[in-house]
Amino acid sequence: MENALEKIHESIIQDLSKAIEFYKQGTSPAGDKIGASGKLPVSGQLNSEGIYYYSTAKSCFGVNLKFTAQITAPADGIFDIQIKSTDDSDNKYTDIKTGQAFSGTLKTNFWGTTQITISLQAKNLKNDTVNGILEYSY
Repeated sequence: MENALEKIHESIIQDLSKAIEFYKQGTSPAGDKIGASGKLPVSGQLNSEGIYYYSTAKSCFGVNLKFTAQITAPADGIFDIQIKSTDDSDNKYTDIKTGQAFSGTLKTNFWGTTQITISLQAKNLKNDTVNGILEYSY
């Protein structure tokens, strides 16, 4: 029994050491990393109901990401926006106009990737191209 526990302990220490090294290097085992700060451009097409979804998976090493975002196009848009992560963050914004900045925080997963999802509901537009930018830091 002691030998089995020692092997489990060694395995946990090795995994933790790898995770710490990946964090120091700003990389992940999958290579899909998020740095200490950066920009996440978003571009897509609103559907016939004025809805657009964007989702990405990133290795974030358990940090809380602070972000500021804004819709840059189309002009004169008014949106309800939700930005959430798989790690219990849910940021909701109502009546955000094109060009208006909004901020929040996303919790992230230390051990694996974090799914970040952005949902837009245009109140006054349909079938239009939407562009935005999310700037983040930790």
